[in-house]
Amino acid sequence: MRSRILLTTFASCLVVGCATLARGTTQVVKVETKPMGATIRHSGTGETWTSPAELRLGRRHRHVLTVSKEGYQEQQVYVRSEASVPWWILDAFTLGIANAIDAATGGLFDLRPSRIHVVLQPGESDGA
Repeated sequence: MRSRILLTTFASCLVVGCATLARGTTQVVKVETKPMGATIRHSGTGETWTSPAELRLGRRHRHVLTVSKEGYQEQQVYVRSEASVPWWILDAFTLGIANAIDAATGGLFDLRPSRIHVVLQPGESDGA
């Protein structure tokens, strides 16, 4: 009887907020640029990377990235946060409890695009 209670409790924990548990609240977004070695700056946090780079970004919000390199025109890239329909449907079986948890933590969302390729155009640079 005790093992049945533990199993039920464990199964309930897996179902409630299952996208958050299974996928986490962040996602890797891969950014490549031509030419390589461009600076990638997150407009919200100010964090910077050098391309090619793998950025670990929060799933819950959209992101604006600025790509720049000396001698090239600066470009902005927008990363959207979209609800993942399969996880939304799966969470619905918990009568909305898991949907609420996953939406609040960001586990319910996917970042799009998850792979970015930026071709910088020669010209006046705006910064970096």
